[in-house]
Amino acid sequence: MSVYGNGQPAYMNDPIDFDLDELFSPAVSVEEHQAGHSVVIYPNPASKRISFGGIPAGSYIIEMLNSNGVSCLKSEMSSITDGLDVSALPAGIYTLRLVGSQQVFLGKVIITR
Repeated sequence: MSVYGNGQPAYMNDPIDFDLDELFSPAVSVEEHQAGHSVVIYPNPASKRISFGGIPAGSYIIEMLNSNGVSCLKSEMSSITDGLDVSALPAGIYTLRLVGSQQVFLGKVIITR
């Protein structure tokens, strides 16, 4: 029989009420904090194109890694304001790596179909 910290068996404790809509609501964007910058990747989840906010101007190498760490998309961009076309990627969760001349930003991106 399981006994909790209050000394009562588990079945005698009050139930815990969860709002599942709040717990499992879809992500709208992912905000990563690195090196003093606040980077926003949106929309997230995405199906065609992702955009970036809070990225300092400059050229970047952008790489998408799948859950196994395999590079699925790699692109060099002189202007990051155009965003990135992800329409060729299969659905899944990816790690986005933005490599600039002085900084590296990492974030998670969900691709849906």
